[in-house]
Amino acid sequence: MTQLENYNKINRSFKKELIYNLGSEAGFYSEFNNMVFAILFCLKNNYRFILFSSDAFFKIKLGWEDYFEPFCESTNFIYHSKFNNRRKEPKLNTGWKIIRKLYRLSNPDTLLTYQLWGCFFNSKFETEEFDFPELGFKGNLREASKKIVEMIYNFNSPTKDKIRSIISKINLPLKYASVHIRRGDKFTEVDFLPVSIYIEKLKKHTEIKSVFVFTDDYSIIEELQNNYPEFIYYCLVEKNEKGYVHGEFVKMGEKEKEKKQLSLLASMEIICESECFIGTYTANPGIFAGMRMPDEKIHSVQKASWYQFQNQDVIYHYQERRKALKNINRF
Repeated sequence: MTQLENYNKINRSFKKELIYNLGSEAGFYSEFNNMVFAILFCLKNNYRFILFSSDAFFKIKLGWEDYFEPFCESTNFIYHSKFNNRRKEPKLNTGWKIIRKLYRLSNPDTLLTYQLWGCFFNSKFETEEFDFPELGFKGNLREASKKIVEMIYNFNSPTKDKIRSIISKINLPLKYASVHIRRGDKFTEVDFLPVSIYIEKLKKHTEIKSVFVFTDDYSIIEELQNNYPEFIYYCLVEKNEKGYVHGEFVKMGEKEKEKKQLSLLASMEIICESECFIGTYTANPGIFAGMRMPDEKIHSVQKASWYQFQNQDVIYHYQERRKALKNINRF
């Protein structure tokens, strides 16, 4: 019996259940990373994990299975589009509240994403230890998360072929480094750092001159080429791209959305195969890389700790920026 088969046997044995809404609110790796934590919470606290992704923003036809192999029981029940929010309880009028009450009465052991979100998205959960002898692993949150990712992050055959094709077109060398420089709507969360900081970190940790740059803004590539011509740069970003904005992605047509999603998945595969990765743990691709790559290959420019709630080492967090702007506006 494989590890995944063992997982499903254990998962199906629990009476209480969480129906987890994947892809309803944030960028793909934010959604995925927190799903990993939810799976660990459910395993430790005897909740059956059931996936709902039929309404995911990255959906083409199916949701999760548009790109990945299934890993657990799933549901397509349309109820979850209206009532199963990620973080907050939905605001409902009287008629919808009656429907929710009837659902709860007929499903007394079922909880929705927002009802358990605070149980695995907090600083205390980050300190927990996990021990699952039936699955053959134990450890802290990061160690356990790596095992879950190994088990569930499996592309389906069409996606594998498409990703191989995308990667082959940029002719990467056998050995290369990688850098993730996010722009777009990430500015609402954490201040951007100058590209010089990424290059300084890169030079400190490797002598490799071939660099894959994962960015959503082509001007970053131009800036690197102009200021650091000693490196050879590879990328998947197109010249017309000026930064990822989640609200714009959600509105895209199926073909354009699939192209963007495949480029994202391919970029992460390139990063995870690199000899050295320079990124940040203030961005979810960096957190995901921390669950895929050996620790010694990852170097964060903006936050030393992989754990999301350990923010004391963020160079310049948006809360400080807002405080500074507020003080300026007083004068």
